[in-house]
Amino acid sequence: MGSVKKGGKYVNVERYLYIPPKGQFLKIVEFHDGVVAEIINGSRVQ
Repeated sequence: MGSVKKGGKYVNVERYLYIPPKGQFLKIVEFHDGVVAEIINGSRVQ
């Protein structure tokens, strides 16, 4: 994804998408400088 300025410094940001089996929710995992920063629930897999 690239670098973003956060708290006065630049951090490297990467996002990965996990697609689980039917009936479960998509997961978007965001890393800042290689550390998990956020896990976002997406829509339910049809």
